[in-house]
Amino acid sequence: MLVVGVKVLMSLALLFSYPLTVYPVNKTIEKYLFGDMPKTRKRQCLKNVSRLVNVTITTVFAVLLAQMLDKFVSLLGALICSPISFILPCAIHLKLGAKKGEKLSLVNKALDWFIVILGVGLMVLTM
Repeated sequence: MLVVGVKVLMSLALLFSYPLTVYPVNKTIEKYLFGDMPKTRKRQCLKNVSRLVNVTITTVFAVLLAQMLDKFVSLLGALICSPISFILPCAIHLKLGAKKGEKLSLVNKALDWFIVILGVGLMVLTM
């Protein structure tokens, strides 16, 4: 009974958090598709259609990948979490250090590049 309750609560949490996760995606897509279009009824209908297509695509993926969820989550972790945790902080540090006009020391640059290369290697290795 406890296991069923946890599954139901997890499903409800996913159901109610979906709009929060899909909102930034919709905003980005709409910016590229409808950025220059004047605000009319036609634009609003097209935005609603693009949102429907987005939700439909994610629903189809969820249904198709339900049996191999563990592999899908592993692949996403390898492709997304590795760059976020290793590559992006060092790349941002290199870029911001150059933007401020500060000279990064050779040791800092070498360490940043080493971590970036390590992150890319780990990303390739975990795929």
